[in-house]
Amino acid sequence: MTRSALPTGHLDLADRRAVDAVNAASADEPPVREVWSAVEEAIARHADRTAVVTAAETVTYSELDTRVAAFAARLAEAGIERDLVAVALPKSVDQVAAVLAVLARGGAFLPVPKRWPAARRDAVLQSAQPTAIVDEDGLHRLATDTETAAAPARLPAGTAYVIYTSGSTGTPKGVTVSSTGAMCTVDASVAEYRIGPDDRILGLSSLAFDLSVWDLFAALTSGATLVLPDDSREGAEDPDELLGMMRRHSITVTMGAPALIDLIVLAAEADNTSNLPDWRLVLTGGDWIPLQLPGRAAAIGATGMEFVSIGGATECSLFSVVHRVDEVSADWSSIPYGRAVAGHTAYVLDDDGGVCRIGETGDIWYGGRGVGLGYWRDADRTAEVFRAHPVTGERMYRSGDRGRYASAGHIELLGRADRQIQLRGYRIELGEVETALLSVPGVQAAVVTTRVRRTGPPAVTGVVAHAVAPDLDPPQIMERLVAVLPDYAVPAAVLVHEAFPLTSNGKWDRDTLAAMAENSGPARDELGDLDGGASASSRATRTWRTPSRRSGRRSSAGLASPAPPTSSRLAETPCPLSE
Repeated sequence: MTRSALPTGHLDLADRRAVDAVNAASADEPPVREVWSAVEEAIARHADRTAVVTAAETVTYSELDTRVAAFAARLAEAGIERDLVAVALPKSVDQVAAVLAVLARGGAFLPVPKRWPAARRDAVLQSAQPTAIVDEDGLHRLATDTETAAAPARLPAGTAYVIYTSGSTGTPKGVTVSSTGAMCTVDASVAEYRIGPDDRILGLSSLAFDLSVWDLFAALTSGATLVLPDDSREGAEDPDELLGMMRRHSITVTMGAPALIDLIVLAAEADNTSNLPDWRLVLTGGDWIPLQLPGRAAAIGATGMEFVSIGGATECSLFSVVHRVDEVSADWSSIPYGRAVAGHTAYVLDDDGGVCRIGETGDIWYGGRGVGLGYWRDADRTAEVFRAHPVTGERMYRSGDRGRYASAGHIELLGRADRQIQLRGYRIELGEVETALLSVPGVQAAVVTTRVRRTGPPAVTGVVAHAVAPDLDPPQIMERLVAVLPDYAVPAAVLVHEAFPLTSNGKWDRDTLAAMAENSGPARDELGDLDGGASASSRATRTWRTPSRRSGRRSSAGLASPAPPTSSRLAETPCPLSE
């Protein structure tokens, strides 16, 4: 089916070509399939091949089918069909079987990781009101909380999963995705990257992070083998352990956040026998990708390794745009966001829903078969961001990301719309500051956080730049920022890290970095700095460097994260900006 393009009559030829290039694959939709029927087909074709490998056991497709059938029978005995079922199992064959059994019964799964804090787990269960939960003690029906839900919400037909993500209001929101939407993304990527029975996919991500859904569905609908690390204990994502798994199981494909891919690369680089000759495909996204990462991965992977940046939103079935990185251009400040996946559309639109011109900043919207069903039991939030286009009527999702078209025919990601701040009367895009940081030679990764006034009404008092830059000192970075940013957008401080701490999803932990910035020293306002109109040459900026890896502590993801900042562990370095 050919999808109607949004109106582009107001654009010139170059603009229209860029928009068309972004969505060139959108009409090449894979056949409509649901997850469980696709898995059943794979079981029939690959019964004796290995399906799942864990530290505890290895099962074939036929043996996995037996486990799924047994669990589905338990669901049937409990009267569970077309229901939402919480899955609170660690990575294991049982976790895979539980997810597939719920789908086989026409239901949807709700990941509730065991390692979540109790408060978050309780909040999600309270909000979602699942019919049952499966954990290491078995299957348990749950009573509906009549105070918060007069009747259980009815699961939309064809729902595959509900995954809770952080909301801008601080309240988690349950993203609801259809089985056919998820399989649209999976089938398109499996075909594009030739994934099949000879592949072994390492399941890096938590089930609560939707990239893990790709691992599971891509492997078990294509006849590939899914290899799962043990995530039931602290340190399960230790770099050396992951590297060992890559070698022992001859892993060919990895999907994960950039920080998790970097873990593997770092461990391989530190090992004298660093090559991973079977590692042929890296799919990574969900966070900024260091410009050096594609080259570093290629240096240790298979000849001709494909490194693919993925982008999109949990709300749109895993990912919606991709960019294959063949070579990192010297003038890039970030990896291009990419072009739409087959069956998806991606647009940069202005405030009136019109398609933007090349270089014009707008909101990134997604359309196509991958657009999710909405937010579970939250019609108001759903209506805010899932909308029909005013001209074509196509149902689309407003991502909250800001971007622009590039003349080369791809989308460039500029940051979050909700990461715009007001500081001393000036409007600042934190993404712009991060882009400036990434343009500094030697900066491998960048995050910008804000400082908030500690007394009185809450207000942003400054921004702090965080950089992974082993060979640079803060004054060197600050000097570059002063040269490229307007005075009011220059950070109050620069913190240089050996590595960024990670969340349980393998993304950079911005909350922890923000806390470090709050504790690292006074903001420029508190130093008596001049207002935003002061010239850069007249200002002395204080910068700090975090402790080295030797004085750091081990994070749960295995990276050496900086020790908690205290006055005794921080070196305060004046940074004169002119002689």
